[in-house]
Amino acid sequence: AHNDATSNNGGAEQKLLNGFIRASQSMPATLTVTGIPFSSYHVIAYVGGSYNGQRAAVRLNDEIDTQRLFITASTPPTPTLTEILPSTPAVPVPIGNYVRYPDRTGSSFSLTVSNLDGYSVGLHAIQIVDATLDADASGIPDWYEMQYGLEPAGPATAAADPDGDGLTNLQEFDRGSDPRKADTDGDGLADNE
Repeated sequence: AHNDATSNNGGAEQKLLNGFIRASQSMPATLTVTGIPFSSYHVIAYVGGSYNGQRAAVRLNDEIDTQRLFITASTPPTPTLTEILPSTPAVPVPIGNYVRYPDRTGSSFSLTVSNLDGYSVGLHAIQIVDATLDADASGIPDWYEMQYGLEPAGPATAAADPDGDGLTNLQEFDRGSDPRKADTDGDGLADNE
């Protein structure tokens, strides 16, 4: 594998998406990580390319159900991180720059990025997040509190309701909904209905 850059020199999120391990059309880029100390963890893979609009795929441990097809979105200006969700008939190749693989186990994993039709795509960075850590003993794991901008060091966080939908942050976590959106799934009903 080779390395490359996107010239993202702005804030922290842009710098995260600057350099990358490059996959060419003829050779995927694979990164293997070993010695993971957590019993349960999330893997977050930040992916992109030398320009936006390239088609690529990322896969964890060569497991077909973890494959995410995507269209690159990591060159400047990249104002936000956008999660690459599984393909659907309505959106067969989503646009985005990171994939979250939740609730993984084992002391190692491999990520493979494949270039489907572009000049240069690859892996910008990875995060390995302990899925069980709850420093404030609120009942909500720290990763969830950080993902949604809650206060990971405040035990009162569990009882708060920042989106006013009648569900506490702990209830939102238990349901898998967004504590910052009253209607997480966009069906026109509040999360508590």
